[in-house]
Amino acid sequence: MKKNFQELLSKDKEELEKMIENLKKDLLKLRIELSQGRLKNYRKIREIKREIARCFTALKQKEK
Repeated sequence: MKKNFQELLSKDKEELEKMIENLKKDLLKLRIELSQGRLKNYRKIREIKREIARCFTALKQKEK
């Protein structure tokens, strides 16, 4: 995970914001699939939420 976070820190602010936006769209799609009963991999929701949190953390560290 450290390597992944280091990659996030190397990205600029606009890239991180775009990544967060895309991840939120993916999360919405997964939640819709979950409500329709079509989602097979529930773990994907948790992974995307954690990735969003990592992006926000990297973004906050960039502001310092």
